Amino acid sequence: MTSAGRAGRSHHDSHRWVQKYAPELDKHTRWYRQVPDWQASSWRVDETYIRVRCHR
Repeated sequence: MTSAGRAGRSHHDSHRWVQKYAPELDKHTRWYRQVPDWQASSWRVDETYIRVRCHR
């Protein structure tokens, strides 16, 4: 993404997005993450793999 595409966005916007959508992502991905409890205590999502529809 170019710097022009990030105009007006901050880390606060990202934090609000995570707070809003993380529970939903957790609910929908729990089945795929069926691993032993000692491994399931931590998982990460790389933001490059999440496709977000942009409205212009």
